[in-house]
Amino acid sequence: MDTSLNPAMAAAILAAEQQRQSAQAAARAEYANLQGPDPSSTLTALIKQSDIQYYRSLIVAALANGQTVSPFKQALVALGTGGS
Repeated sequence: MDTSLNPAMAAAILAAEQQRQSAQAAARAEYANLQGPDPSSTLTALIKQSDIQYYRSLIVAALANGQTVSPFKQALVALGTGGS
């Protein structure tokens, strides 16, 4: 963990990462039960959605803690959300 972050931001990052890992683990566990023409695309969509939620959580935390949001917005652009 980057020790230059303020404690509130560090805690928010940790909480967001734990939520993302939990969501992705649930998606992978559900993958075995997925049906349809292409279950792997459903898994990919679930993983992507958890990544989007992660970066949105980091934007909220960064704004609340006076930190820059540009890296998180860039990640959202890369995920196809347009940065929001």
